[in-house]
Amino acid sequence: MSHSAQLNTVQQHLLEPAGLTLATLEQVLGAVAGPGVDLADLYFEYSRGEGFSLEDGIVRDGSYSLEQGVGIRVVSGEKNRFRLLG
Repeated sequence: MSHSAQLNTVQQHLLEPAGLTLATLEQVLGAVAGPGVDLADLYFEYSRGEGFSLEDGIVRDGSYSLEQGVGIRVVSGEKNRFRLLG
């Protein structure tokens, strides 16, 4: 998959549902970068799950879950700070 296709996938499945744009992420990283900051990065999550309960071969219960979001980590020395975005 090309870099452009990967970026489109990230925008469509992670950023847009959270109301975020690449410009917003750049602003956030720019705001936390500065003296005393050793590292700042973004992390993305998209997890989907399904479950079914069977009894005597019959589906008795079903469930579906979806977790998604974007967060930022800032490292300064030995201190880590996390914050969810969107």
